[in-house]
Amino acid sequence: MKSRLINKAWLVWGQRLMAIVALLTVSCSAPVERPSVLLIVVDTLRADHLTGNRNGVPFMPKLSAMAEDSWHFAETTSQASWTKPSMVSLFTSLYTGTHGVEFGTRKQFLDDSSLEIDMLPKSLESMARFFKDHGYDTAGIQTNHQLVEDFGFGEGFDAYHMLGDVPASVVSDEAIKVAAKLTPPYFLYVHLLDPHASYEPPETYRALFEDGLTALSEEEEEILANYGEYYDDHILHYLGRREVRQIATLSEAAREVVRARYGGESRFSDDEVARLIAEIRGKDEETIIAFTSDHGEEFWEHGAVGHSKSLYQELIHVPLFISVPGAAPRHDSQPAQLIDLLPTFAELCGLKARRYWQGVSLVGERVDLPVFSATGGSSREHDFRLRTVRLGRYKLIHDGNKKSVSVYDLVADPEETHDLAKSEEALTRMLQEALQKHKLDNEKHPKFQATKELTSIDEDTLERLKDLGYLGED
Repeated sequence: MKSRLINKAWLVWGQRLMAIVALLTVSCSAPVERPSVLLIVVDTLRADHLTGNRNGVPFMPKLSAMAEDSWHFAETTSQASWTKPSMVSLFTSLYTGTHGVEFGTRKQFLDDSSLEIDMLPKSLESMARFFKDHGYDTAGIQTNHQLVEDFGFGEGFDAYHMLGDVPASVVSDEAIKVAAKLTPPYFLYVHLLDPHASYEPPETYRALFEDGLTALSEEEEEILANYGEYYDDHILHYLGRREVRQIATLSEAAREVVRARYGGESRFSDDEVARLIAEIRGKDEETIIAFTSDHGEEFWEHGAVGHSKSLYQELIHVPLFISVPGAAPRHDSQPAQLIDLLPTFAELCGLKARRYWQGVSLVGERVDLPVFSATGGSSREHDFRLRTVRLGRYKLIHDGNKKSVSVYDLVADPEETHDLAKSEEALTRMLQEALQKHKLDNEKHPKFQATKELTSIDEDTLERLKDLGYLGED
């Protein structure tokens, strides 16, 4: 009797097991309908230009309206204040202190010798590789020569189109053509270089923000016409590598023209990105679309211009919204980071997140976590090391060379002009401890700089980087 019961039990369990196997077989063989993903990065775009205006003229009215109808993460921090480390963090969901891709050239261009630079290691799974391995068609449209295929950024893409420094209209045209040839689900990454210096918007957009400004002298008009030379001279002096300025400082009137032209570049990008999104959505309304930037830009707020040299909000506060078909609009003021994009895409597409990712999904509720950013400049020869942590409204910047810290209340002092480090000692200690814990956590991470790779720069890429202002003279 006991033997019969055991046999019957085994028979029942066997039948159940066969049913489970059959169900799994059907599930695995049936095609999974997953959404396509479009990631748009506008290089060097400050967060305040997504929703801001100049003299009542909005910088980006179309994308601002789209952000209102999307998941708008209004307090997003970039993990670095220049392109390469920022984009590696975005693509891998790892902090710069973990992935170790922090610099461009390892020495200044002084002779004809080759230049070694950090590159995205093949052993680090990129966003494109993640999607590719899950059955997605993958394509990239690139304009920034810091992110060329030879530096590892083409890994995981079926096609990686390097267009170079071309206008936003050309980028949108190419992206529309490439998207039309992709088979859903696909991952399409589009990187526009406007509004990177030097700021040269089309005349129509230039007039939007320059009309009514004070006329400049011939000398200053000449300086602005060769802004790249002014930029290099200013930065080398700012970093202490050139004792005496070779080009005159710009008047406040001329600085206003520079800011106005940056605004024109933002407005040009707004129109072209909106056109691209309309084309993509017109053909597949289920596509998930994310819009962001790699870093911002500074215009003398703290003494410098450009980017990479500091960690003030004008550089690391970036725009981010995600348009999710069928989802209700959401204005999110909790701190977010660019490393959160990959986990968010994974959850929205029904894909399993990697356990080692350092970002978190932005899909549901989350707790307030500290956010981090770092820079050493685009070259080791800049000889500075800055790290920052933000916890709620408070932010600490640590200068590794000067062994100093500054603390700001971003609500009461959004322009970061009043240092609280000495007056708020307990707050300063807490933020320092958070930054130190972050450093130790990165060093314990399984991906910690174990796979650093270097490559050399060819002559063509060298010239393109010089045009972007990443290679100065000694």
